[in-house]
Amino acid sequence: MISQASRAFNPERLSGLLGGKSEDTAQVLKIACDTLPRIARRLCDSSLTAKDGRSLAHQLKGASLSAGAEELAGIAAELERELEGEWTRQARALVASMQSASRRFLAASTAYLRVQSIR
Repeated sequence: MISQASRAFNPERLSGLLGGKSEDTAQVLKIACDTLPRIARRLCDSSLTAKDGRSLAHQLKGASLSAGAEELAGIAAELERELEGEWTRQARALVASMQSASRRFLAASTAYLRVQSIR
C-alpha cells in the first residue's frame, strides 16, 4: 500500500526522471515547490472560465507528475476532466482538495530537501 506521504511526494519518480542525479533533483524540486502551489492557487480565482481552469489543471497535472507530486497530479487530472463543461460544485471541491494536496507536497518535499542537505 502506498502511504499518503509518498503520494504527496514520490522522490523516486523525480529522481528516476532525472537519472538519479541528486543535484538536479534538488534543483528541480525547489522550482516545483515554487511553481506547483502557485498554479494551484490560480485555480482558486473565481473569475476563471472553465476553459482557463481546464488549461491550468492540465499544466498542473503535467508539472506535478514531473515533480513526483502524484496526489496533486491525480486531483488535477480529475479537475481537468470535470471542467469539460462549466464550473460545478464537484470542480470547486476538487480545487479545495488540490490546495490540501499542494500543502502536503510542500511539507513532504521540503522535508526531503532538508534530509538531502544533511547527507
